[in-house]
Amino acid sequence: MVRRGSTALAAMTLALVLVGCGSDEPGGSGGDTSNESPSQSPSGSLSPTPVLPDPTPTIEAATGPQLDVEGLRVRVPENWRQTYDTLFSDAGQGPRGTVLLTVFATDQLSLAASMKKFWEKRKPPTGFEPQDSTVMGGLTAYYYTSRPNDFDVDHVVGLWDSGYVVKVSVTLSRDIPATRQREILDSVVASYERKS
Repeated sequence: MVRRGSTALAAMTLALVLVGCGSDEPGGSGGDTSNESPSQSPSGSLSPTPVLPDPTPTIEAATGPQLDVEGLRVRVPENWRQTYDTLFSDAGQGPRGTVLLTVFATDQLSLAASMKKFWEKRKPPTGFEPQDSTVMGGLTAYYYTSRPNDFDVDHVVGLWDSGYVVKVSVTLSRDIPATRQREILDSVVASYERKS
């Protein structure tokens, strides 16, 4: 009986010691640790470590001519030129690619409906490959690639914004390395602005 009592007493003492180690003080081990995760210190005990967000690489926005439809704008890469300007779309051209900004006024649409709004007969384009969504102007945007012919790749990003469906199509020669194609697309998307 003495052994059982000693074991129970030892277990209760251990529990009290563990509970007593907490603190109600900010920054103490009993405080809010929602932004902290435990990590091993050199002595082997757990200590809180702040969780830092993953660094986001900085993307430089394109600095070439501005395409503007209904106050929604993107820039093409430097040394490219604007090739046409119409009521619904503007285009720019570079050595081995084009950028087309197309905008239509419409009621609010989901990303999927915004994307399909531009599809011929509501069918995906040839070689359609959905990609992970991206961000354009602080808003979530769809992204897909397609292959309109044997020589080019279309990178298409779009969304619904401020009463308009917006599509940015960057068509590049397939012989441009994939990483460089993505850099060009990202710089155009990073330049997106809406009217104030």
